[in-house]
Amino acid sequence: MAEWLASPSMQSTAHGVLTTALFAPALGNGNTDAVQRQVDAALALAAEMAPDDVEIAWLEATRCPAEATACDAGGAIERLQRLEPDNAAVWLLAGDRTGRGDEAAFDRYLRRAAQASTYDTHFGVAERMLEAQMATLPLPARSREVDAYLRARAGFGPGPRLDDREVRLMLAAGQSWIDMPPFARLHDACRMPQPPGRIATCRSVLTRMADGNSAFPRMIATGLMTELADGTARPAWAERYRVTLWTVMGSPPTPGPELQRALFERGDYLAVEEWLRANGRRMPPDWLPKDPQQRDRILGQPVRPPG
Repeated sequence: MAEWLASPSMQSTAHGVLTTALFAPALGNGNTDAVQRQVDAALALAAEMAPDDVEIAWLEATRCPAEATACDAGGAIERLQRLEPDNAAVWLLAGDRTGRGDEAAFDRYLRRAAQASTYDTHFGVAERMLEAQMATLPLPARSREVDAYLRARAGFGPGPRLDDREVRLMLAAGQSWIDMPPFARLHDACRMPQPPGRIATCRSVLTRMADGNSAFPRMIATGLMTELADGTARPAWAERYRVTLWTVMGSPPTPGPELQRALFERGDYLAVEEWLRANGRRMPPDWLPKDPQQRDRILGQPVRPPG
């Protein structure tokens, strides 16, 4: 694989250069600092080669460390603001980079997010890019023992022999959680109590998030909306939160190749939702999560402190 990554065909395109960066941790020599520097440099080069590529900008924005000198997460976020001005996730990403004491700047970004019509964290962008690039990667013949090992490593569970497309899928899997944006500032900003203006802004942002295709943002959004929704809307949001939690917890521990592909093609929440429906899984009418804070939100009770 190292020879393929270093080939002129891979190094001549921005996606090829970025594929090299995404595989660097797996192929590194144990020197994590050196690997990170390689990733940072590749992110910067890919951005230089394709400054208007949304996928590259998102990966640089989420993977470039704040202290890095080779790549530029702030510059990537500025490009995203130009390329995707109607994506609430972009403005929330910008808001999260503001200083903890700069509430005025954070509020400006929060209001821009509230005006956006979509919320897209580009879940699965790295997997899709890797799999597309690996279409040219020659794979050796594999014994049944090797095939079983690959299945176990990917968490696919037992099943028929993997074909080359499924092996490439396995090699690409597991990237998207790295690219999930942080939610700490948003969570703090939208926890009650808040002034009326902030509540209205948070409701707009969280409603957009709750319709997204990714599980964790939907959990954050529906959970906060159980606090922010007014009296008539609160029961509906509590039920959405309950359904969201049940769906996320219903994800199979060892997804097969078909579900694994669906996770990064349609988003992890929508893929699991479809899988549960296709397999006849239904949420029990009286189901409640074990977590006491989650139960409190669903039942409309004061949320007890953690611990």
